[in-house]
Amino acid sequence: MENIDDDTLFTTKQVSIGGKKITTPTKAIPIKKIYNNESILTEARGFNEVYFQVDDKKIQRARSSFDSEFSRSIGSGLNNAKNGEINAVFAEYKTTKAAPKEHLEYLSDLIYSTSDILTVPRMPALQSAIKEDNVGTASKNFQRYMKNLKSYLEYADQMNGKPIMGVIPTLPPVFTSHIIDLYFDKGVRAFYFDFDGRKVTAEKQLTDMVTPLMRRVSVEDLQEDVLLYSLNAHRGRNTGGKNYTPAADFMTFGFGLDVLGDKHVGGKLPPHLYEKINEGGPSFRVFHKDEYTYQSYEYDKELRRKLPLETGLDADRILGRPSDNYRLSSILNGEQQGIEARRLHTVINEHRVKDHIYKKKGVGSKVLNNMKSAKREFDGNSNQSKLDELDDLF
Repeated sequence: MENIDDDTLFTTKQVSIGGKKITTPTKAIPIKKIYNNESILTEARGFNEVYFQVDDKKIQRARSSFDSEFSRSIGSGLNNAKNGEINAVFAEYKTTKAAPKEHLEYLSDLIYSTSDILTVPRMPALQSAIKEDNVGTASKNFQRYMKNLKSYLEYADQMNGKPIMGVIPTLPPVFTSHIIDLYFDKGVRAFYFDFDGRKVTAEKQLTDMVTPLMRRVSVEDLQEDVLLYSLNAHRGRNTGGKNYTPAADFMTFGFGLDVLGDKHVGGKLPPHLYEKINEGGPSFRVFHKDEYTYQSYEYDKELRRKLPLETGLDADRILGRPSDNYRLSSILNGEQQGIEARRLHTVINEHRVKDHIYKKKGVGSKVLNNMKSAKREFDGNSNQSKLDELDDLF
């Protein structure tokens, strides 16, 4: 049974990609971060994510190499994937230029050969240049962005056989509307929101990125046929002096997104706050799935007590590797979010979302109001039927 919540956009869907099936909501596991001697619980698995960075110099070298660093890096991560799991590979393309066509062709070939979904590269440097121009869609950098996007989609169209996933960047609606129009003209039905380290639950991201696409989906009556993915979402910030941080990234599901990806970009903190963070010793951040909060602990007895019992990771390994805290925290929290995402399937199908999430310590009234507003923007549809084979939609 596939449903959408009565008050929010928490949704269950049956998704099939290349014969691999999964039920959403789900958490994409940063598979490349898991070492061979580590494991997470099976119920948290099913969707894997690999992320890599590239620029024109690296592409040029790779095109003449018999064993490119990109192929090795992606391959080492996917070696940890299990049969039947969906793999999504994402690229950060560091360019402020109209990219050479052969470079875009190389990227599309590389992603096509390693990923179950042909993702469009994110181009944050061009986005920053567009902002600096501050002349709207007349920006030469926006024209370069659109040229790169169109060229990449042309190569992607030649592939056939795999669905294309378009990127929705952190740009104002005057820009994203053009990008969304292009995707719909090309028949793209899978999208990832690149939040670039920003909070999904903030009104600006909802207004600039999420709402325009959701409205278009509703107008086109495509609610049953889209897959929505969150990438680089801010995990949340403690602004009230509490000893915990609301898990803002996990709340993406309440805004209609199907898959929660990992965060690969740094925070947007002022320098003095980074200095303050670095003053103390290492700490370990834990996602508490019963509260929808993050809490950081020093490497002592309290951390051992607060580590979840429901995990495939070894507590002694976590406690004994404080220098590896960021990687291990990412794996553990991804596992815990994956477990909770799976629990949400039953909660949504039984229409118990309100009772389940409204009492969570990390879910504030402002977030709840924003989720309800997003539901109204989506035109009040109450049910999602089965998502068709994505390969056929493209």
